[in-house]
Amino acid sequence: MSLREFQRALGDFVASPELCRAAIADPRWVRGEYELTDRELKRLLHSAEQPGMQVCWSLHRANRFGPIHAVLPLTCRALGSLLRRELDAFWGGALPQDLQFKSEAQRFASFLRRRVRDGHLPIPVVDDLVSFELALADLRFLPQRNVRETLRRAEAAPGETRLILHPLVRLLRFRHDPERLLAALINEKPLPPDLRPGNHYLLIDGNDGAMAIRLLDERLGGILSTFDLGIPQSLSEVDLEALRKAGLIARWPKDEAPACLADGQNRWATAPPPAP
Repeated sequence: MSLREFQRALGDFVASPELCRAAIADPRWVRGEYELTDRELKRLLHSAEQPGMQVCWSLHRANRFGPIHAVLPLTCRALGSLLRRELDAFWGGALPQDLQFKSEAQRFASFLRRRVRDGHLPIPVVDDLVSFELALADLRFLPQRNVRETLRRAEAAPGETRLILHPLVRLLRFRHDPERLLAALINEKPLPPDLRPGNHYLLIDGNDGAMAIRLLDERLGGILSTFDLGIPQSLSEVDLEALRKAGLIARWPKDEAPACLADGQNRWATAPPPAP
């Protein structure tokens, strides 16, 4: 038990320079946090004082920043000079149970959303950006072979299916003009200062693996969002068939959760779309 506690403490110290400094300043709290022998405590404090710990901190944060920047590059660019401050605040929290590539980016996205909501981060476009970049990552990591097999199975037995937003597309509702916002960041220009709140629908189509991105008019976006939410449809059979042929909706087994909601999250939970 003591060895496990020593390993846990050392892992925490490697992840947090603040923790090391606090332990050096006042070692008494370390005993209350970890079940250590006197020798283990002495070794832990000795390790915390070593100059090499700075290398460990740098490597740990570099490993955590890698997936964040890979999944959320535009978000990081939008944060600009505030990026370091937000990363320090994020990393100052409890060490996560896992450091998986996609999970780390999702945690940072949730952290940024809370910061905007609580008034600590004055960049309201962050919510649009993290939704967009997480949707792109979601499609990249999606096991498309399994999804396509389920789609073929559903087409073969249409009586046991329901119509959903096509599982290889993602529908997003931007509160700021996505064309101007994304163009500025992709071209490494400052955020446009006059982005007024609005209602814009953006579709990411991963059917051919190329991640085609297009704007939708508000009526079509509102209609497709109801499929995303599972709201019963009042469209004619002709309209439904047209949406199916366009690859915007698809048949899916009634007893299976849509692939786009496999993680139990609903993109519209906090901001339901207007009625079409």
